Amino acid sequence: MPPAPLTDEQHRALGALNEERLVADLVALVQAPSVTGTDVESDQQHAMAATFAQLGLDTDLWTLDLDQSRADADFPGIEAERAEGYGLVGTSAGEGEPALILQGYIDVDVPRSLVGFAVTRLGGHR
Repeated sequence: MPPAPLTDEQHRALGALNEERLVADLVALVQAPSVTGTDVESDQQHAMAATFAQLGLDTDLWTLDLDQSRADADFPGIEAERAEGYGLVGTSAGEGEPALILQGYIDVDVPRSLVGFAVTRLGGHR
């Protein structure tokens, strides 16, 4: 079954995207060695907060209370030791319920063998 045709509103939204900026930002994020628990991971959260603010989003960047999380009986454990962690939300002004939510995280697991991976076209760290 073919997808439904885009509405005029969807066409306008797609037309408002700056593809070069999106790709450049994505490449920069992928190239950063933001391994879980490193300073680079925290630096990336702050950089993303600055990008949100530059885009005119209402930006909330907060420090996670890691000691409180670890002390919780339901805490599932941690994938890597860390000294700090941050949460980040960017929202735009508007009325009513959000129409679109993008969710993600900025960290990676510890690097593993790259055998079997093609050479990166983006120039990321290996």
